[in-house]
Amino acid sequence: MRGDRACALAAIGLASVYAWLGGAIQESLLSDAVGAQGVPRALAAALALLGALLLLRSFRSRASAPTAPEPWRAHGRALAMLGIAAGYLLLLPLLGYAAAISALVAAAASLGGARPSAGLAAVSVAAGAVLWLSFAKAFGVALPVGALWRHVL
Repeated sequence: MRGDRACALAAIGLASVYAWLGGAIQESLLSDAVGAQGVPRALAAALALLGALLLLRSFRSRASAPTAPEPWRAHGRALAMLGIAAGYLLLLPLLGYAAAISALVAAAASLGGARPSAGLAAVSVAAGAVLWLSFAKAFGVALPVGALWRHVL
């Protein structure tokens, strides 16, 4: 129960920081009705709402019979995925979007039980290429090239 409360408060705190950072995005002359700030604010609101619901649920379930605490090992995969996401964010400015997404796909698949193989490498590279083509070319979204590739490309 205490873990749920801590997670709920962390989600609400993260949502407020995300909303604050999203509010700092400058409006463009090409903005639509939602604007550049709309999606980050909607995501922040959804995260805050889910955090609040988890917080309420943690107080409601306090009255029920106490359950045995879950071992931290049960949360290991979630923490590993959080580490993979943090690694992606750290690698993004250095490697660029396509390479960082490829690394994310490979790491997440490995966490899910995929064995390192040529097939996994091919799927990871293909995922990076397809997602980059989708966002950069089809939707016209400017994606980071990466510090390693700036002088090459």
